[in-house]
Amino acid sequence: MKQNNCWMVTAAALLVLAALIGTAAGAATEPVIEWESWIGGTGHESIHDIYESGDGGYLLAGNTTPLNGTGDAYLIKIDGNGTKVWEKTFGGAGEDVFMGVEPVTGGFILVGMTAAGTNGADRLMIVKVDLNGTKVFETNASGRGIARGLGVIGAPDGSVIAVGLSATSASAANDIYLVKVDATGKRLWEKYYGGQGEDRGFAITQAADGGFVVAGAMTQDGKTMADAYLLKIDKDGTKAWEKFYGTGDRQEVGFDLTRMADNGFLVVGRSFTGPNWWGIPESSEIYVLRTDRDGVKQWEKTFGGAGFDRAWDSEELPDGYAIFGSKTMADGTEDFLLMKLTKTGMVAWEQTLSAGTGHDRGYAMQSTPDGGWILAGSSDSKGAGGRDIWVMKLAPEGTWSETTTTVSATANATANTTATLLPMTPPPTVSGGTTTNATTAAPTTTKAPLCLAGAFTALGGAALLAARRR
Repeated sequence: MKQNNCWMVTAAALLVLAALIGTAAGAATEPVIEWESWIGGTGHESIHDIYESGDGGYLLAGNTTPLNGTGDAYLIKIDGNGTKVWEKTFGGAGEDVFMGVEPVTGGFILVGMTAAGTNGADRLMIVKVDLNGTKVFETNASGRGIARGLGVIGAPDGSVIAVGLSATSASAANDIYLVKVDATGKRLWEKYYGGQGEDRGFAITQAADGGFVVAGAMTQDGKTMADAYLLKIDKDGTKAWEKFYGTGDRQEVGFDLTRMADNGFLVVGRSFTGPNWWGIPESSEIYVLRTDRDGVKQWEKTFGGAGFDRAWDSEELPDGYAIFGSKTMADGTEDFLLMKLTKTGMVAWEQTLSAGTGHDRGYAMQSTPDGGWILAGSSDSKGAGGRDIWVMKLAPEGTWSETTTTVSATANATANTTATLLPMTPPPTVSGGTTTNATTAAPTTTKAPLCLAGAFTALGGAALLAARRR
């Protein structure tokens, strides 16, 4: 959930990668894990967003909860080797969580929710910290009664816009909720978008013309199922346009939004049946949408099977897109999933990663200056107890070794590494048994199966070419 207008790699790295990435789909390669870290205590820790700290390290934003008690919003800094440098907690007596982190002048801005207050109702929380994680200001907003922050972005004028949801009560339908504050945390305006159904905003990025685009889901009046949704606003929050997307017989939601090099947008999330937003629905598949700069759909795809699959993060690559999330395996456990798609939305390859027999849920990824990746999520497969934060660094894709056998990651990682790696899955076949040519224009909507049939492996990808939503 993040971004904007930030080129993630140097020109030299791009030139090297251009010569290397062409081999990705043609040969089975095994990702190289350089290191992994486990962060957490005996309770539960989760991670929802990641951003580079500017000094070779990374900030992780999420939540920490003791075994018996309410949780705090949690901010951790790690260095370039995955070692924890410091950690900070924020919040009060209620449940608090960070959902997004973005760079701003003099530090970072975080968004989430806090239940600290006289009535314990959720409020959207915006916190600015300096480069050492010390709080500069905190602003809370209740919206129409309750509110939760899910995405945030810093504007060029030093202000901050947070997006999330708000409702009159915990049982009422939510509207998309936007709050803008100035560089000191003073509230400038708040806006609501939606109808009679369930509406939620998850991510926000800046558009090429200086406005902003929000991704999420909206249930149009008279309908019972949510559609993936894009909303374009100007700097004052006035709606310029809105677009609805989806297959019609399922619910679609966009969790992440990335602005492309051509100023179009990539949305990733999930497509699901049943009314359950956060628990286990009847089925859930990875949802990917590509639009032009005006929100006109170029293609949309769903990937997955009968389990609970979803995508939380994405990046543009020189020759396609990287999609990161998690997948439910046949035994009911969950593992990290990374997919590489072509520019037309076809699967170039899939990689999975498993820490063990528990639930490994991938939430955030970050490209690194050397063309590798930082991956982060939560896991109860290993660690100090409960659910812990699992972070790892992958080497650049061009350094992966060619292999066709199952290997252990321990040879390429730190001593505590327990990831299980499987061979890279080749490009899949689509319906009818015909292999799709990646250069052929894709149909508007395509259902493609995920090809892995075993425990998850690990990721990979090339350096980021275009500006990310982070």
